[in-house]
Amino acid sequence: CFQVEEGMSAPRKQAQSSPPEKGSFPLDHLGECKERLEKYMQCLKNNNNTSIRCREEQREYLSCRMDKELMGKDDMKNLGYFGNEQELRERDVADVATDAKEAFVPGLGLRRSDAPKDGKD
Repeated sequence: CFQVEEGMSAPRKQAQSSPPEKGSFPLDHLGECKERLEKYMQCLKNNNNTSIRCREEQREYLSCRMDKELMGKDDMKNLGYFGNEQELRERDVADVATDAKEAFVPGLGLRRSDAPKDGKD
């Protein structure tokens, strides 16, 4: 029987780590893609962190990283870019407008479109 003496602790299990799915993603120590990163981050800030509205900036940033060998080269289609970023952005803006129109009215449990217009039943 194994006894733990006072002041000793049982050996701990080490956590298993796994490499990133797409390989390493080294930091941009020389700032080679800093301008594109800042443009992407500004876009996120301007769009309430809604990344779909910044897909073109994302694509440019990832392209820069691949061009500068800061990440493995891959086809943009494998990263979710199909050349329709502007269409997706326009569709997202329309979806947000529809969502706002169809949102629930607080306290009434009704969709905005079903709520009484003058506040009366």
